[in-house]
Amino acid sequence: MLRVLRPGSRRGRWIPGRALGGFCAAALAAGLTCGVVSPAGAASASPGDLTPIANLPNEAAFQGTNGDLWVAGPDASGDQFLGMAPRTNPSITALMKSSTFEAAFQANTGDLWISGSAGTRDENLKMWPGTSPTIVGLADLTQGYEIAFQASNGDLYLLGTLANGDQHLAMHAGTSPSITYYGSTGYEVAYVGSNGDLWLAGTFANGDQHVAVMALTSPSIHIVGISSLYEVAFQGTNGDLWLQGSFATGDQHLAMKAGTSPAVTFTEFPSIGYEAAYQGTNGHLWLAGTAASGDTSDPMADNPAIAFLLNGSYQAIVQVPPSGALFSSGSVAGGPQTGMFLMAGTSPSFAD
Repeated sequence: MLRVLRPGSRRGRWIPGRALGGFCAAALAAGLTCGVVSPAGAASASPGDLTPIANLPNEAAFQGTNGDLWVAGPDASGDQFLGMAPRTNPSITALMKSSTFEAAFQANTGDLWISGSAGTRDENLKMWPGTSPTIVGLADLTQGYEIAFQASNGDLYLLGTLANGDQHLAMHAGTSPSITYYGSTGYEVAYVGSNGDLWLAGTFANGDQHVAVMALTSPSIHIVGISSLYEVAFQGTNGDLWLQGSFATGDQHLAMKAGTSPAVTFTEFPSIGYEAAYQGTNGHLWLAGTAASGDTSDPMADNPAIAFLLNGSYQAIVQVPPSGALFSSGSVAGGPQTGMFLMAGTSPSFAD
């Protein structure tokens, strides 16, 4: 029997004969704390009801209905027994050298935590309440990664292989940044500055982009191909999907659900380009890009995630209301993921 704790909890719970997730086992071996599942009744749509079975081409991460970090995909699926801060979202990335993954999240202690093949630990860095970190594996074929987040002082903070520490760039309170690798040895971060504008920080571009972002929403950035091209997607102050980058810039005249944020990735089919996913005003998953555009007719809640696939195309994942089920939609077989349910008010992350 093991006695495990959620981060920040003073109470343990005996779990006779219960197998812990691989990440949690590593955390316990290192003397860290882990969360536990609270068993739920069969009538409720909670992750404890069904054996988790994921049919996803890439690894996903999300906050389960029990408040823990969950992963789903070809490498691992299930509860990682690590308690997350309420209404926050994890971020997950592939690590280029080993083809494994690493997740970053805000724990229920308010600290930045990481979990995965590169380590599971508390980074002892306080985050702004209610915000979420972003992580990217670097393209230099190492186990390197870079994390960006809004620190408790409101500044953009970086942690990783290339840059560490307070960047002394004030973010809009309550928003979260997005990070992508750039070239073979760089990174680029998109975030909402304290003035409400889209800002960039990193290897290629830095400073105010002088385009206003809708209050309390966050941008998404992704490199396009292996070149120095990139695309940023965000909700403009008029409620439309806006893009800025190497392929498209400006108002796309596509209305988004109020208070939501889009996601963007790159594609190679039918040609090098980008694909953005967002929630339309009708509550459906919508796509806009060089591969596909329009209403998918798939209902969704909160914000989507989208990822590049090895076949050159894309796949999106969303939370489906009202059950909270994790749902996959895109160029490969999709549908609901068995035993995978998200906490209300949160969104998944998809590694590529």
